[in-house]
Amino acid sequence: MRERMHLRQQQKKSAHLTFPFSKSSFSIQGAVLGASFYLYFIVPTFAGRLTDALGAKWITFSGLLVPCLLTAFLPVVIRSVGVGAAIAIQTINGGFHGCLYPSLFSLYTSWFPAKERSTANALIIFGGSLGNAAMYILGGYLCATDIGWPLVFYSLSALHLPWLAAWLWYASSQPADNRRISDEELLYLKQNVAVKKSSSSVSRV
Repeated sequence: MRERMHLRQQQKKSAHLTFPFSKSSFSIQGAVLGASFYLYFIVPTFAGRLTDALGAKWITFSGLLVPCLLTAFLPVVIRSVGVGAAIAIQTINGGFHGCLYPSLFSLYTSWFPAKERSTANALIIFGGSLGNAAMYILGGYLCATDIGWPLVFYSLSALHLPWLAAWLWYASSQPADNRRISDEELLYLKQNVAVKKSSSSVSRV
């Protein structure tokens, strides 16, 4: 009797830890995994204009805040609604992520001299790759906890929060708008960073 109860508990725990789509067809798994890229390759084409209109600080912030919130709710949505909702959320996440690089490139042109921009871009890419590698390693341990696979999504969202708070406090779209920049640094950026001219200021032939 005890062995049967123990076996049922193990089966229940195993079902709790198993990702819902792990036994789905490859086509469904591919649709869920690829959903992040459905809008990702379209959004950057107009995200640059949006960045110019609203400011790179807020586009970058929104590009991470919305996926952070949606990712936190993803486990609940997956269990209550199903694969269609998961694909929809991942598609939205990919759309917001597609705004990040255009907004970051706008920040590069305002905050980094030309000779430092490639280094800044390389560090951003390296940081993203390092974060992905860390989550791949930690993901298995998180899935083995009592919470199970949802803890991976909760952890990803939680790790965004300190960065988002720091971004709101320190970041600005233009150096001149930053309240925490020193006079020396502002002067250096004015002397070494080319200011982009608006199309209206360019004389037409």
